Amino acid sequence: MEGMVPDMRRVFGLLVLLAGLLLTPRASLAAERYLAFAALEKAEEVTAEVNLREPTGYQYPTGTLQLVVTGAPDTCTFQLLGRLRDAAAYDVLVEITGGDCVDGKMIHFESKAVDVIAGKLDAIDGGTDPTVQGLVKLVTR
Repeated sequence: MEGMVPDMRRVFGLLVLLAGLLLTPRASLAAERYLAFAALEKAEEVTAEVNLREPTGYQYPTGTLQLVVTGAPDTCTFQLLGRLRDAAAYDVLVEITGGDCVDGKMIHFESKAVDVIAGKLDAIDGGTDPTVQGLVKLVTR
């Protein structure tokens, strides 16, 4: 019976170690992807599409949209658009307008069922050669 005591201690130690590993939170469980759309200058201008399913398989992105604004426009409206691959039309996932757009506000958006996203400068007025660029951080769990 004495020969089994060290073996039981090892088994108990391994169980404690395994439990610790399983219960430790991991940031790596969330995958992040960063996108920078081209800077847009004209109203109704749309960026190139970004396919979210390749290479990482995103389908329900959650994330943040940050605007980089130059040229001090008086007003602008930027939209993050999304659609399923087979759909003909985009849905507006999130929109930043007025002073929030001009100030380059960051906004959070929740999961939407989309395969493809794009940025759209819906309106822009005033300023000196103004541009608006959308920066997107996507997170999936």
